[in-house]
Formats: sequence, structure tokens, C-alpha cells
Amino acid sequence: MKKMVLLTALLVLDAACGSDTPDYGEDDAGMDASEDKDGGGDAGSDSDSDSDSDTDTDSDADGDSDQDAGVCTEIPDFDAGSCEKLMGWGFDGNQCVQYTGCECEPYCGELFEEAVDCIRSCSAAGHCYTAKMKTKTSLKQDSFGPGSSCDEIFVCANTAWTDVVEDMLGELQCSMDLKCFTGMTCTTEIRGEISDNVWDNLCETSLLSSVYEIVCLIYI
Repeated sequence: MKKMVLLTALLVLDAACGSDTPDYGEDDAGMDASEDKDGGGDAGSDSDSDSDSDTDTDSDADGDSDQDAGVCTEIPDFDAGSCEKLMGWGFDGNQCVQYTGCECEPYCGELFEEAVDCIRSCSAAGHCYTAKMKTKTSLKQDSFGPGSSCDEIFVCANTAWTDVVEDMLGELQCSMDLKCFTGMTCTTEIRGEISDNVWDNLCETSLLSSVYEIVCLIYI
């Protein structure tokens, strides 16, 4: 009887131990699922990379749309037609002038949208319309340059462009008087010896077609 009870107990114990045996198949399935999720993360990274590539493509497209500008190039006389369309500003070999017409080809790429852009580009390229620079005294009229000494400098300019001139030369006092036969007389605050920096500013101003004369006045 005791042996039968002991045998029954062993069988029960053995069955219990068998139920605790882990099912590795389920864990493998879980790991596979986890790996699938990680794979999805890699796919997401690839997608992000593709998105970055798209961004780079857009940047390249923007880059292609940008045109090189700011180069001062002399534009020869050409027939732009009889239209009055404003085409832009260009360097005619002496100064920056406004071009009008029907078609700007083949010189569209050499035109600037604003007069100031043309002036500054051509000034940086070393251009200066020195024929506009004049020294005036009661005895003679001559040209002037760096190192010259002036008691007063005034500019003869179109009324509509005095603000542009003021940006280049500083504060102006403009009026209509007999010093200038064409345009307004705009007196600057420049006095004494003409430094290289002041000369550069005067050269820049001389490139505007609406400036007719820049005068170094010497009192006698």
C-alpha cells in the first residue's frame, strides 16, 4: 500500500515538472517579431535617407535657378526695338545708363535691375568717368584727382537722383543756382585734400548717368 502511494506521488511530481518545461518555440516567434520591428525601423531610416535625398535635390534645383550677377560688362550699341519697356541698367563704356526697348538679347545677362547695382559693380571693376570731374576757379577750369585740394565739392545732378548721390557722398545741400547749367547744384560736405577713399566715392558717383558734373571748387 505504501509502495503504491509512493509511486502515485512520483507520477504526480513528474507530471508537474513536465509542465514547467519552457516552450522555446514561442520565444523564438517573439524574437522574430521583434526583429521584424527592428527591420521596420531600418526601413524608416531608409525612407528618411530618401527624404534627405529629395531635400538635396531641391537644394540643387534652387542652386541652378540662381544666376551669376554683378559683373560689369560694356554693352555696345544695339537695336533693342522702338518699344519703351524698361529692360535694365548697363555699362555703355563710360557710365551706367538705362536701356529701353522691345528685346534685350543678346545682352540681357549684362543688365542690372537697379542703377546702384550697376554703379557699384563697375566702380569695383575700376571704372571712373573722369571727364565729369572738373576743377573750377576764377582763373581756370581743369580736372582733379586723388591728392587734389578742394575748398568745396558740388555735384550737378538730376533732381530725381539726389537721394542716390547722397547715399554715396553723404549729406547734400541742393538748390537751383547758376553753378550748374544742367540739373540741381548739390553741395557736399567734402573739403580739403581728396583721399583715395573719397576719390573712390566720387568715381562711383560719376558712373550715374543722371550726374552731369562733379566740381572741385577752389576759392581765389
